[in-house]
Amino acid sequence: MEMPVNLRTPCPNRIYEDTGVAFTIGAIGGIIFQCGQAIFTRSRSRTLLKIGSKLRYRVPTTCGSFALWGLSFSLCECSLQFIGVKNQAASAVIAGSFTGALLAAQSLICL
Repeated sequence: MEMPVNLRTPCPNRIYEDTGVAFTIGAIGGIIFQCGQAIFTRSRSRTLLKIGSKLRYRVPTTCGSFALWGLSFSLCECSLQFIGVKNQAASAVIAGSFTGALLAAQSLICL
C-alpha cells in the first residue's frame, strides 16, 4: 500500500498561503453577507448608501478576523508538524483546538 503524497506547500510558505486564502475568503464572504444584510434590513431609498457604508466599515474587520484565524491555524499546524505529529488528520484537529484556545484567550485579553 502506497503512502499518500503530501501535495501542500512546505511550512514556511504554507503560513503565507493560508493567511492570504483566509483573508480572501473573509473578503468575499464579508461582501456577500454585508450586502445581503443591507438589502434586507434597510428601506429602498437608502439601500445603496447603506451598502457602501457597510462595505467600507465592516468588511475590513471581517477580512482581518479571517486572516488572523488562518494565520494562527497555520502556525499551530506547522508547529505540530515540526514537533513530529505525523498523522495529518490528528494534526488538523489539534491545530484547530489550539487555534480556538488562542483566539479565545486573545478576545479575553482585549476586553
